[in-house]
Amino acid sequence: MPTPSAACARRGLVGPGPRSPRPGAPLTFVTTDAFLDQFGLESLADLPDLDDLQAMGLADTGVLDDTPAGAPDLSEPAGRASLPLAHRHS
Repeated sequence: MPTPSAACARRGLVGPGPRSPRPGAPLTFVTTDAFLDQFGLESLADLPDLDDLQAMGLADTGVLDDTPAGAPDLSEPAGRASLPLAHRHS
């Protein structure tokens, strides 16, 4: 299965971006005019911002704060019922 970036490159939606000459520097991609045309945009400034994406239910903010997918919400204290019971062995 191709990666999302490879699939977008194959369709001409993204192209290679600048890359540092340092060893191990990451690959970067830039959007193309075909990307703008495909999505009916005049410029990248027309893309929704994070608040808009969250309002549409399209932004997983866990990705932004390094919370693993499916991890429990630790912002609320756990109730007694959710704590594991200790068993005593005699």
